[in-house]
Amino acid sequence: PDISAPGTSVRSASNASDTGYMSISGTSMATPHVAGAVALLWSAQPYLRHDVSRTETVMNSSAFHVLSSTCDGGGTPISPNNTFGFGRLDVKAAVDQLTVLSAVSRKVHPGAGTFDVPLPVTGEPGVECRSSSGNHTIVINLNNPVVSGSAAVTSGTGVAAAPTFAGNTMTVDLSGVTDVQKVTVTLSGVTGTAGQTLASTSVSMNVLAGDVNQSKVVSASDIGQVKAQAGLPVTATNFKSDVAVSGMINASDIGLVKSRSGFSVP
Repeated sequence: PDISAPGTSVRSASNASDTGYMSISGTSMATPHVAGAVALLWSAQPYLRHDVSRTETVMNSSAFHVLSSTCDGGGTPISPNNTFGFGRLDVKAAVDQLTVLSAVSRKVHPGAGTFDVPLPVTGEPGVECRSSSGNHTIVINLNNPVVSGSAAVTSGTGVAAAPTFAGNTMTVDLSGVTDVQKVTVTLSGVTGTAGQTLASTSVSMNVLAGDVNQSKVVSASDIGQVKAQAGLPVTATNFKSDVAVSGMINASDIGLVKSRSGFSVP
């Protein structure tokens, strides 16, 4: 099982009459507890609605661990196990659990402002098309204020500095990030102001300097897009064309994109 819920001698409606009740045991009783818990969780944390995968992760990681080795060949009791799964359902803990809502790759474009490239938490990672000598900043937004935690590059090339915290966000500065790769940063030991914890969570980013149209390949289309923006001020609608992050879209950006022509990420 993934998780356990009350299912022994549960008072429920009976089909014997319109007003009848009976005591029943089994998964037919445990399942409604889980369904009700999901309804409560989705009501309290709307960002989880219809996201079955993340809902499952939250409920499993917040369950009250019940150690057992009965169905695992004996030995030292563990969790998760083949008797109780991750443990007993705890919807209050699930509601209080920290969760990553969103993440972005943030850069300051001199004289123009700060602009973000979204990095979806689920699905295909976003593409960071801007180049800054291997230095990047990832800003992670959570559902509750956070005060501590660590971050590490667990896939790809790069080094993560110790995170900084401000309200519901944690910021991770990366250095030594090479171009043409997917880099993954894993967060661990993240805690909130009320003692909540974040299950180990990863945020990934495709790094492909010059891919201003986010197609995962640098092509003539990208070159044309940057050329068309040359000489224009950097704004929220064209900041990706400022590939060199200089605060201006100019010949340097065009040359950089041309030098990456043909490069791609899977």
